[in-house]
Amino acid sequence: QAQEAYIDYFSSGKIAYGEFSVHNLFSVDEGRWLNNKCYFIPTAEGDLLALLNSKLFWFCVTAQSVAVRGGYFQMHSQFVERTPIAKSTNDQKAELGTLAKSAQTAAETRYALQQSITRRIPDLAADPANTKLTTKLKEWWALPDFAAFQKEVKKALKADIPLRDRNEWESWIAETRAQIVALT
Repeated sequence: QAQEAYIDYFSSGKIAYGEFSVHNLFSVDEGRWLNNKCYFIPTAEGDLLALLNSKLFWFCVTAQSVAVRGGYFQMHSQFVERTPIAKSTNDQKAELGTLAKSAQTAAETRYALQQSITRRIPDLAADPANTKLTTKLKEWWALPDFAAFQKEVKKALKADIPLRDRNEWESWIAETRAQIVALT
């Protein structure tokens, strides 16, 4: 089995990315096996991850990769490997790695905050188990204010937020949205 040659790489930290992408989606992965539509770089260095996810790297890699339908780019390893990365000192690498880790932590916290409300929105519907959220409700934090949220709930779920619960929902959404904006 040819895959046996890669066992050590798959079971340790690596930077993984998909073959097709609309923007740079490099991430650290540990212990997972990838299919034939994913590639990896056998390191989990935070400084490299930060560079790979930068706008400059995306500009450089898309200039030499293949554009495909729908705004996607084919991210074969040959395109990623050929993209130059400037040399940096150990101090610069450490600082960039720290910033990358901080950004990752903020992104994870932001996602958890977004989901804390998203998973509760179906509770407002008559039949929560069979409720499908609209894009606006899935991205409730992008709505301009509580009135817009309330209007979307009424339109999508055919339900009103109970009067006795409105202040709680409004406060919860305002506080959580402020935290999301700060993390973004």
